[in-house]
Amino acid sequence: MPDNPTSKTPGFILSLVERGWQAARLLSLDYAEQGTGTLHIVKGRVPGEVRAIVRPVPGIRLAALPKTLFWPVLWLICAGTQLTGRLRGVIVDNERSEKRVRSWLWPGIPVVRAEPRQSWYDAQDLRQSA
Repeated sequence: MPDNPTSKTPGFILSLVERGWQAARLLSLDYAEQGTGTLHIVKGRVPGEVRAIVRPVPGIRLAALPKTLFWPVLWLICAGTQLTGRLRGVIVDNERSEKRVRSWLWPGIPVVRAEPRQSWYDAQDLRQSA
């Protein structure tokens, strides 16, 4: 993740939201300040009040996928964005997802687990990589 918001490196963070969006949201706000966008992919439906909170920030997008399509579509997104060099890192919210995603990614693409009580300053792995 570039620490310099004026960096010309294109790319974004992929955020997998399965159990709660608040910790991933805090991380994505920090990355937006640095000039790196985040795409939150939510497993299942997204209530309207959640969409209203997430959408207004430039560089942060939210998409919902049915549970049956969640993993196959995420694999395709990871494969495609790695090939194009746009994937800067992945945020997950549980250990099982972290293991699965790590098995798909090339070395050097960081994966960080967003914990419910975690401040975005605690996620040093993702911020200091790349």
